[in-house]
Amino acid sequence: MPDPLLPFIYHHRFEVRTREKVPNWHENIEILCFTEGTGSVLSDGITLPVSAGDIVVVNTNSIHDIVASPFLRFYCLIVDRSFCLSNGVDTNCTQFSPLLRDEELFSLMMHFSDLFAQNDSAYRILKLRSLLLSILSLLCEKHSIIAEKPLEDSRLLASIKSVIAYIHAESHLPLTLDSLAQLAGMSKCYLSRTFHRITGYTVIEYINH
Repeated sequence: MPDPLLPFIYHHRFEVRTREKVPNWHENIEILCFTEGTGSVLSDGITLPVSAGDIVVVNTNSIHDIVASPFLRFYCLIVDRSFCLSNGVDTNCTQFSPLLRDEELFSLMMHFSDLFAQNDSAYRILKLRSLLLSILSLLCEKHSIIAEKPLEDSRLLASIKSVIAYIHAESHLPLTLDSLAQLAGMSKCYLSRTFHRITGYTVIEYINH
């Protein structure tokens, strides 16, 4: 996290035209609050259509990407997993509903945004941490399912993640569909179809990007 006292990464009034970036995943939950435009969020191969007023929660380690049609404006709050754990929320065992319409949560997110922009506000850090806890508390109470054991990727998602990680690690080498299919333990055809369904890119498009 950029500031050790603020356990989050926050993108204020983020705007996307077409695609945000290549699909990615991380251990922190990500809360997207959409204020203008239309588009979709791709999360673990599921397409979630979004417009102003929608909130998307990207769960721990979900492969995700944002696509605008033609543009989207939103706030993006990425919450540090260690902060969640220190407050009794294990995001590895907590599955949040991915697409929400919740006026109270939307209002909290707008309040968070306003406060974040006030760099000279008294007790700004304390207030932001308090608001973050309120957001987490509301999500847990109204929009979550608690599992008895840590949530695990399906074998298919784990294979696609291994391919993506290999592409990033070995991008300086010639990469072929044959070698990636062998790594994933799939046929070339099945890898091509599955990779496109989960990421929205063909394997070659992803490598070139």
